[in-house]
Amino acid sequence: MLQHVPRCLHSSGPVGLIDKASRLLANSLPPAVPTSYRALADYSEVPCSTLYARA
Repeated sequence: MLQHVPRCLHSSGPVGLIDKASRLLANSLPPAVPTSYRALADYSEVPCSTLYARA
């Protein structure tokens, strides 16, 4: 499911759309989730390399 976001938050694709990796990096996480790329990848099922490339 795609989410509409302000234009300044997306880097490519149709205006107003943001992907799962970008949403994960932009939103806050539960306090119990460590903030390493590996932990974020495990939490979200987004590949670690994708998270690193988007950060």
